[in-house]
Amino acid sequence: MKDLWISIFHTSFSKIYNILLGIVSLIITARLLGPEGRGVLAAVISWTALLATFSSLSLGQVSQYYIQTQKKDNWFPALFGSLVFLASALFIVVSIIVVIIYLLTEGKVFGDIKASLLLFGLLMLPFSIWELYGSYLLMSIGKLKLYNIAQITGRTVNLLTIVLLVYVVGLGVEGALFGTVLGQIIISLIGIRQLWKTAGSKLIIEKSIIYSLLKGAGELHLNTVGAFLLSQVNIILLNYYSTKAAVGWYQFSFQLISVMLVLPQAVSMVFFSKMAGLTPDLLWKSQKKIIIQIMAVMLIMMAMAYCVSPKIIILLAGRSFYSSIVVFQQLLPVVIGMSLAQLMATQWIGRGKFVIASILTITAAIINILIGIIFIPKFGMQGAIWASLLTLALFTTVAQVIFAFFCTKSGRQMQRI
Repeated sequence: MKDLWISIFHTSFSKIYNILLGIVSLIITARLLGPEGRGVLAAVISWTALLATFSSLSLGQVSQYYIQTQKKDNWFPALFGSLVFLASALFIVVSIIVVIIYLLTEGKVFGDIKASLLLFGLLMLPFSIWELYGSYLLMSIGKLKLYNIAQITGRTVNLLTIVLLVYVVGLGVEGALFGTVLGQIIISLIGIRQLWKTAGSKLIIEKSIIYSLLKGAGELHLNTVGAFLLSQVNIILLNYYSTKAAVGWYQFSFQLISVMLVLPQAVSMVFFSKMAGLTPDLLWKSQKKIIIQIMAVMLIMMAMAYCVSPKIIILLAGRSFYSSIVVFQQLLPVVIGMSLAQLMATQWIGRGKFVIASILTITAAIINILIGIIFIPKFGMQGAIWASLLTLALFTTVAQVIFAFFCTKSGRQMQRI
C-alpha cells in the first residue's frame, strides 16, 4: 500500500504540473483568441482526438490484457514491433479516409473547419496514436516515470510555443495549433528510445500478435470510442448546430472539469503499472481501499469548485467567458462518474471484460448523441449539459458501482479457494 501511494504521489505531481500548464495555455488562448477563436481551436483538437481514438483501435489497452495472458518471458520485442506496424498502417488508412470525406462534402462534415487547420490536426494524428500505445508499453516495463517526464516536457514546449506564436508573433489560432502539434510530437517521441532498447534494437512483427491484438480490439474498442464520445461529442455537436462562441464556453467549462480528474487519472496509471505483476483480484484488495479514499477527496473538491468557480473562471478567462460559470457548475456531477471510470479501468481490462464494457459505454454514448441531436439545436449548451448529466453522472456511475461489487465478490471467492 505504501509503494502504491508513493507512485500515486509522483504521478499526481506530474499530472498537476501538466494541468497547471494547461490552465495557463487555456487562459492565454481564451483571452487572446476570444470565445470564437477558442471554439475553432477546440473543434480542431476535438476532431483530431476523435480520429486518434477511433484509429487507435484501443490496442494500447488490449496490449495490457495480452501481457496478462503471456507465459513466456521475452514477450516485449514482438509486441513493440507489432504495435509500431499497426500504428503506421492505421494512420495512413485514416488520413486517406479523412481527405476523401473532406473533398466529397467540401468540409461540411467538419463544421467548415479550414483545410489548413484540419491538415494541422492530421499532422498530429500519428503521434497521438503512438502516445496511446507507447504510454501503456512504458507502464508495462515499469517506466511510468519516463512517461511522466515526456508529459512534462511536451506540455512545457507546447505552452512556450503558444506564448511565442500567439502572444508575441500574433499568429492566432494557427499559432496555438502549431504549439499543440509540437507538444504532442515531443510527448510521443520521448520514451521511444527506451522502448527500442528494451525491444533489443530490433523491429519484430508477428502475425499471431497482430491477430491477437485486433481480436481484442474488436471486443474493447467500442468501449474506448464510446468513452471518447461521452466526453467530446457534445463539443462536435455544438460546433455543428450552434455558434463558435457556444463551443468555446462549453469546451472551456468541460476542460476545467477535466482538470479535476488529475488525481483519478494518476491513480489509474499507477494501477496499470502494478497490474503486470499481479492478478486483478490481488490488485483489487488494495485498489478498493484507495478508490474509496480518492472518491471522498473528489466529493470535497466538487463542493469547493462549485463555490469558487464564478471568481476563478472570470479571473482565468475574462468576462467574455461569463456564460461558462453556470455550465461548469451544472456539469460538476459528471466528475463522479468520470472518476470511477478512470479508477475501475484496470479491473475491466485486467479481467478481460471487453464486451460488457463496450456494450455499456456505447449505450451511454448513443443516448448522449440522441439527446444532443434532439436538444442542442433548440437549447444549445443546455442540451449538451443535459446529455452529459444523464450519461456521465448517472449511467456511468451506476455501471461502475455495480462492477465494483462484482470485483469484491470475485475477490472473496478467490480467498476461499
